[in-house]
Amino acid sequence: MFGLVCAQGAQAAMSSGSYSISRGVISSGGGAMGGGGFSLNGTVGQAAVGGAAGGGFELAAGAWPDVAAPVTPPPSGGGTTSGGSSTSTGTTGSGTGTSSTGSTIDVPSGGTSAVDVDLPGTGKFSAIPSGDGGSLSVEEVTLPGAAAPVRTVTVKQGSVTLRATQAGQALAELDGMIVVSGAPDSEITVDARSATRSIKLGDKDTLVVPADRDISGTKVILPPPAAAGSSSSVALQVDGKTLRVQPRQANSSMTFRKVDVDGVLKPVLAVTGSARVEAGADNQPLVRVGNNVIRSGTASAGKRCTTTVEASSGAKSDTVQVVSCYAVLPSNAAPVASSGASAARKGIARNGFPVLKDNIVWAGETAEFDKNGDLADVVLGSAAGNTSAVGDNLLAGKDSLEVETEVPSLHGTTDRLDGASLDDRIFAVINQTGQSSIPTPKQSASGVMTFEAGGQTYSAIPIKRVVVDTSRSDGVATNGEGNVEITAGGYVTTFAPAIVDPRGFAAKVAAALPGATTALRANGSYRISVAGTTFSATRPAWMVKPAQAGAPTFDAVDQNTVSYSDGTFMQKLLPDFVDYTTLVSTFRKEFNDPALTVQSNTDGSITATVLGHPYVLMPAWSVTPSAGTQAGQPAWTSEGNVIYLRNGDGSMQGFTVK
Repeated sequence: MFGLVCAQGAQAAMSSGSYSISRGVISSGGGAMGGGGFSLNGTVGQAAVGGAAGGGFELAAGAWPDVAAPVTPPPSGGGTTSGGSSTSTGTTGSGTGTSSTGSTIDVPSGGTSAVDVDLPGTGKFSAIPSGDGGSLSVEEVTLPGAAAPVRTVTVKQGSVTLRATQAGQALAELDGMIVVSGAPDSEITVDARSATRSIKLGDKDTLVVPADRDISGTKVILPPPAAAGSSSSVALQVDGKTLRVQPRQANSSMTFRKVDVDGVLKPVLAVTGSARVEAGADNQPLVRVGNNVIRSGTASAGKRCTTTVEASSGAKSDTVQVVSCYAVLPSNAAPVASSGASAARKGIARNGFPVLKDNIVWAGETAEFDKNGDLADVVLGSAAGNTSAVGDNLLAGKDSLEVETEVPSLHGTTDRLDGASLDDRIFAVINQTGQSSIPTPKQSASGVMTFEAGGQTYSAIPIKRVVVDTSRSDGVATNGEGNVEITAGGYVTTFAPAIVDPRGFAAKVAAALPGATTALRANGSYRISVAGTTFSATRPAWMVKPAQAGAPTFDAVDQNTVSYSDGTFMQKLLPDFVDYTTLVSTFRKEFNDPALTVQSNTDGSITATVLGHPYVLMPAWSVTPSAGTQAGQPAWTSEGNVIYLRNGDGSMQGFTVK
């Protein structure tokens, strides 16, 4: 009799309106529903409610459908309600609200409670509060390609995690951005607790970005990278086109800002951390670095070209590595040619020459930007430079050898060279300028190339990154430090004379001078430090000769030359200046000659041209780490007509003038 009365009361109270309640309470849980703001509260006890339906209202109970409790009807015109659902700990929560656009759903604090929400067109999902709970507002949105709008929620207050029950649900809206679930168990977190609001996406979710809203103050947090063997990604719909974003490191995020794209302000993403961005169309804005918008390439006839880039932000620079196809930089991003003092102006690459004529960065290349968003360089290889890709580093510091430069791998095909291998192109250029044909030598594990030309054996090592410069014609040039720059197909590779086995050399130095360390410096010379008090800078000769078999030896040839034999090859070691940059800048200022130049010679000396007159400078082997009492002076003269130079690191080195 009691069950019948309750059931009749429930039906009478629920005879109108269009709303539904789904209860996920434990089967032993009791329940009560109150009108007004409309609330559901679950407690432990007998069954919550029995089955009841009418007037578009539907109520589904737990495992005991025989008993229904009387309820108070909601306000007229009410919609979907929210209710408490049990969690893994057995606790339940409550929420208030209707599905009417603009109505509010309160999500109470507790952290372990879930409030069920069921909205027209979207369906059921759960709202889980963080900290002090939150407040949701029901909004109406239209998804791309949809014929009718659906309702979703935006977080007005607090931080709330929204959990989907099926793929394709419009889980949340924030500042005009809509998150669509990518899987039945997708979870997103919307945090509105600070001025910088954020959305944390789940794997496979889709973010719809509005073209007509300012969303620059909203951060989009990407899901963490997936474990090895799988991938984690989200889809973006921006300006009617799709992008796919794959995080490459934890805690990566995106922001959007409107920038000028072909005369129209459009939202373009910028990456904090690291993420891959795959285009969904030709000539599509991919990422933004500063005000530079990098776009996807265009498919050629009969060939699909899908551009993928990896954008990364660092403390001192930002990079965009092209993974597939090619990317296009804006025309004003590429540095222009200049010389003298104007070369230091904003936008000039640190290599001092133009980078790109066509604004194209091909697959396997990386564009580097400073923190102002200005292009610094375009280099061959990955952004990190530590993979097996062509252009990436081969030699790392280990044991008694320190490495202060990159030693790039030159063997491998590139799109810029139309599938040719870089090392083959380099030696094709060498052969065009020489008297003999040199087969392309193979790099050793340390990156050294040993080859014969004109009856002599040479040993060379590529140093620094391989730089892209499409303004330079193929050819060979020598720089002021005595290194050789070879331009081949738009790539500029710098070579220095090499010790055939750098690791073996460092080990032999440590054996001969206990406690000594050897470092391959940025310009290809070596620094040998002994007990941290003095060190020497030495540069090997280009040519090597066969050595007598036996133990490695060091022999003095004269006061400026040492002979080193490793049992296979013998070559000369010469003194070298530690700091060419400071040498030039100091004497340009001292002699008031901005055109002063230096050129390294094969015997270890350099020729300095000062006010049109050449002078030969021979550096001393020994370098003192501190300039001592002369620390405040850029240069000074000592006994024996030795001139001392204070280097940029504070050390001092003497030299004589011939």
